[in-house]
Amino acid sequence: MKKFTVLAITGVLFAAILSGCGKKEEDMKYLKDFDAGKYVTLGEYKGIGVTVEKREVTDEQVQDYIDYLMSASTEYKEISGRDVAKNGDVANIDYVGKKEGVVFDGGSAEGFDLTLGSKTFIDGFEDGVVGMKVGETKDLDLKFPDNYTSEELAGADVVFTVKLNSIKEAVVPELNDEYVKSLGNGLNTVEEFKEDVRKTISDSYESERKNTIEQSLTDQILASSTVNGAPSGFTDRIYTTMVDEIKETAAQSGVEPGLVASYYYGVSDANYETELKTFVNENLIPNYIVFGAIAQKEGITVSDADVDADIQKMITENNADITPEEYKQNLGDIEAYKEYLLIVKTMEFIKENANITEQ
Repeated sequence: MKKFTVLAITGVLFAAILSGCGKKEEDMKYLKDFDAGKYVTLGEYKGIGVTVEKREVTDEQVQDYIDYLMSASTEYKEISGRDVAKNGDVANIDYVGKKEGVVFDGGSAEGFDLTLGSKTFIDGFEDGVVGMKVGETKDLDLKFPDNYTSEELAGADVVFTVKLNSIKEAVVPELNDEYVKSLGNGLNTVEEFKEDVRKTISDSYESERKNTIEQSLTDQILASSTVNGAPSGFTDRIYTTMVDEIKETAAQSGVEPGLVASYYYGVSDANYETELKTFVNENLIPNYIVFGAIAQKEGITVSDADVDADIQKMITENNADITPEEYKQNLGDIEAYKEYLLIVKTMEFIKENANITEQ
């Protein structure tokens, strides 16, 4: 299991608490090491208004989701009793594309399954396959669209030589109790399946609602607060943790760290370390300082017992085959984990004191 990092756990990337004195700035690595309130003038964080959309799951949405899930179980069977392709068939074809008699890159394939009528290929291709007989070979005189992505082929006249190998039809399973049991998810009837799908959609709506509320509250609090820097030790830790996580992910994925940084944080590949420092200072640090100051002001803390309880909850909910001590070892930086838990507790306090309306 990878070591835990708190930098992107929740939509709110902040935390913390307490005070310290007599320490050099470079030694103040965690919020517990300094007084976050000295680095910020807090704005309003109680009684903030947030309006969110009220969303209810409809029967139509449940059916659409079931249709989507069942499409993964679709089987394609070769058609018997007919050898002429028509719209809706899955045509297995070989094809070679030529421009001015020369085969062009990306224009050839063998044994390709093409659903006729899907408009996957350029205009005229699928229509040209419709009506072909299995085993037949045919030349299609076509033209690429003028706005085609390849400059070489945009607006070009081409010839595709197509052979129809076979035609198949999509067979979607019937929604019945036997199908539900075959999924192996502990459900036995269609009604149980529908209720499970309804809950899945409802849970996704609730997650979106939670994220919307938290992001709105965070944005409003930050907009009304003024942050005046942070200890160098603290900012260095946040930055180093982020870079180490990026490099670890890159090593596991077999790619360059800059590519990972650009994907997750929108920085440039070549100059990712410098740009990440700016990202940390302008985005993460203000969040940590503001939420740390709120936690301190409201007496919100996280104890070792809180950490143990949260770890046990995670193990139980995920049915993980790991002991609490092993889980702690995999987390690595327990103090950073405490900061994360403090984020959660502080945000819950803010939500409890907010004016949230649904419409």
